[in-house]
Amino acid sequence: MKELKLLDKINKLLRLTPFFLQKLGESLRLKERALILGGLFIFFSSLAWYSINFYIANTEIVPAHGGTYMEGIVGKPEYLNPVLAKGNEADLSLSEIIYSGLMKYDENNQLLNDLASGWQVNEAKTQYIIDLKKNVLFHDGHPLTAEDVLYTVNIIQNPRYQSPCRLNWVGVEAETRGDYQIVFTLKKPFVPFLHNLTFGVLPKHIWKDIGPEEFPLSEFNKAPIGTGPYRFHRLIKESKGTISQIVLKANANYYLEKPYLETLLFKFYPSEEVALDALKKKDVLAINDLTHHNSQNINEEKIKLHQISLPRYYAIFLNIYTSRNLADDDTRKALAWATCQEKIIDEALYGKGKVIDSPVLTIPMDEVEDFKKRGCSSDKAKEILEKAGWELKDYTPEENEEENDATETEEENKPEENSEDENNENAEKQVETKQIYFDKDDQPLTVTITTTDYPELVKTAETVQRQWEEAGILVKLEILSIGDLLNSKIESREYEALLFGETLNVDPDPRPYWHSGERKSPGQNLANYNSEKADKLLDEGRQETNEETRTQLYREFQLLINKDIPAIFLYSPYYLFPVNKVVKGITLESIGVPSKRYSDIAHWHLEEKRTRKQ
Repeated sequence: MKELKLLDKINKLLRLTPFFLQKLGESLRLKERALILGGLFIFFSSLAWYSINFYIANTEIVPAHGGTYMEGIVGKPEYLNPVLAKGNEADLSLSEIIYSGLMKYDENNQLLNDLASGWQVNEAKTQYIIDLKKNVLFHDGHPLTAEDVLYTVNIIQNPRYQSPCRLNWVGVEAETRGDYQIVFTLKKPFVPFLHNLTFGVLPKHIWKDIGPEEFPLSEFNKAPIGTGPYRFHRLIKESKGTISQIVLKANANYYLEKPYLETLLFKFYPSEEVALDALKKKDVLAINDLTHHNSQNINEEKIKLHQISLPRYYAIFLNIYTSRNLADDDTRKALAWATCQEKIIDEALYGKGKVIDSPVLTIPMDEVEDFKKRGCSSDKAKEILEKAGWELKDYTPEENEEENDATETEEENKPEENSEDENNENAEKQVETKQIYFDKDDQPLTVTITTTDYPELVKTAETVQRQWEEAGILVKLEILSIGDLLNSKIESREYEALLFGETLNVDPDPRPYWHSGERKSPGQNLANYNSEKADKLLDEGRQETNEETRTQLYREFQLLINKDIPAIFLYSPYYLFPVNKVVKGITLESIGVPSKRYSDIAHWHLEEKRTRKQ
């Protein structure tokens, strides 16, 4: 306080300087005047320098409220309703901001209380008692109670409403105890249950008279009312009636820290390329997602490309039931050694991803003694195959021979004057002889990799093909649209090696992806992995409440996977979120799904101010 008073006196003295100089100049001679004026100039310059530095040293720049944040999202909103939102990034993203859950994630993906003020679980780990905050208002001013939570859960559980959240709530009983307590009872322990409580809560007083048939048609799906940090303000439609923009305003009655940004403006685009162009032109300050191949088009001087971890990985799932070669342990081991993950990340993801060696991302195995890291040695792969009885021979692809035969036939029928061009073209199409391993029946070691036509996965498949063929393994690629892949291949499990991804929950629960009971569609056991020991570990893992014991169970499971090699694990790609550098305060490191990028939105800001240091 004393320093600031001194600073005020100095500022007053500086304001009086012109007056003193004028009076002094009237009474002194020219030389004396010059000397004095020079001294005074130095004195007051030093004083000003000191004042500025004193001010800077005793104040700090802090976020200020205000400003409009504009984000581009690929797609159009349909249901701004957390009970109905599924797969549509516009719906999921806006619902995340407008509604609140009982629990939420912070910027490091850690679970926190949101609408809940606290919770208890019984000794059997089958009953969760949730206490609610008592100062929460919906955007229309109506208070939130346990009845709103119960109503939302009942809607999710009712199959007539077709909520995509329903699977998480099958067999869970819910009841209220007074206005601010709700109890959930499970049939058996399920450790990740608290993660299910991040669903957005609907206002019962708005929705209670709307039946399942009218539910998806309600106007409240376009003008939602929630309890989140931002409230719906208005939407803007194009001439054809489709929604082009939605405006949200900061919730003045928000029960937590008021967010700094005053307005959020969302613009909707038909493609990533159009959205990216809008970002470059500053029509928006961010876009919701960016594919890795388009990340090369970002000007990093103006745009910060946030690289955020997701619980998602890609692997090549090896189906031993459709391939005699893949059923052989040595072949799978050789494939693992022939795979150079870091090179794949560099080529397919432009370096924006991390290597993974097992399916439980949150429990690393680097320091586990029995866990074997294989990869990036074609010599080792060859050594394994040769010990197993495979013999390296020259191989000329039959399809290339057929193409050459066809070319030669066409050349016979073409005019003679084009022969020079045709010879040059034919020279470029010379058949490539490869060194491939053959078995005792003189059959080449062949693996077909099936994947979808996403650019990153096509590039990944091509890079793996090159790596495996360097190790003497002939690789054929089968590239399909996502629809054909899901319907004609994954549903029937008719593939040899499937290059595909798994999106996990924040809590490590690998059971849906590796339990033998999930081998048939719609199960997600893409490797058709079948192990009684693994099944037991997975069943115990989702019920074990002791964190150390649970971690050990999942380590043992990963050791099994590492030994059996039902898949070649490749990488976990970063979620890319490009944001103009004028937006500050984004500290995200890890999120569960892209729509959770707003977990720290209360700290995002455009405006700043100086204030006294505390």
